[in-house]
Amino acid sequence: MIVLAPAGRLLLVALIAAAAWWYPPQNTLRLDLLVGLRWLLMLSLALGFLTVPKKAFALLLTGIARTFLDIRRLFTLLNKLWKPLEHGVVVLAALVMTTLTFLSVLHRNFNGRVDGTGLNWLGMAVDPSPGNDAAMQQVIMLWALLVVLIILATERALRSSLALGPRLGAGVGVAISFYTLSRAFVSAVPTNIPGALTMSLGALLYLAFFGAAIAAANRKHLAVDAVRKGVPDHLQPLFAFLGLGLGAIFCGFLTWIGVLQVWSDYSLWAGDSALKVYESVPVPYWTVRIAIPIGLGVAAFRLAGHALDDLWYGVPEEDENAAITSSGVKLDQAGLDAALAEIRSADEEEAA
Repeated sequence: MIVLAPAGRLLLVALIAAAAWWYPPQNTLRLDLLVGLRWLLMLSLALGFLTVPKKAFALLLTGIARTFLDIRRLFTLLNKLWKPLEHGVVVLAALVMTTLTFLSVLHRNFNGRVDGTGLNWLGMAVDPSPGNDAAMQQVIMLWALLVVLIILATERALRSSLALGPRLGAGVGVAISFYTLSRAFVSAVPTNIPGALTMSLGALLYLAFFGAAIAAANRKHLAVDAVRKGVPDHLQPLFAFLGLGLGAIFCGFLTWIGVLQVWSDYSLWAGDSALKVYESVPVPYWTVRIAIPIGLGVAAFRLAGHALDDLWYGVPEEDENAAITSSGVKLDQAGLDAALAEIRSADEEEAA
């Protein structure tokens, strides 16, 4: 029996898929070759099953199994290469969104005028007007409270590493630094960051859909445990396959819709660079919306892979300790075992 290398088997699958999707024009040589290739494959399968049915059946199943394993290895390799980029995008999107939102809110609040006067909450005169002396008292009271809160927070954070004096000194330094940076930022950008909200929402889109792909990889997607626990054990692989498979199909459908939307935005923008561009920042729509088909497409492939794995190898067992730890509760396994042993010994003594 001829055994092709993994690359050869994948190439054969690609050629068969290309032949199935290739529709050449009528009455051409390509059409004749395609029809002849299809008849040759069908006749080969028919003759194989008629002459040596057992060997043909075994050869077909072995080829399917090996091709499935080859595809699984290929996607595993691609997943390893994709993961660092995926996590980097999520971290970068979270940093951009958090930073822009924080700076925008800080600017909007600290640059607001005190009771309609010409003074903002940093004590800076936006424009001279009567009543600034009374407003300055409110600014001083606000910053006195903020300084106290910053000092208390810093002291609490450094309690395990520094003495009281250095902790209070560090708190004063943090408060002075925060006021200085806030004032410098408001002075440097008097009209706030242009397009901060738009860029934050774009970063949120990348964070959400790339995060959904990471959740699919780690099996952290939403699931209805009440229904799953009611399914008999011997039907768990089939139930997991159907549930994950439907999730993969739905994500694939949304991916296709996202691809159509991104292609439409790109086509209009490529024809006229003034179309499909955000007003606040010169960024085309498609550069932001492309996160939707990428994230959901990766999630669809991962859900499909989990579905096939659960059907083929069985549903993985739940690790209760890992579930408790991931929920933010630190589990003392030794203490838990000792407490359970004490309870069991007490029950045995009572029974005796």
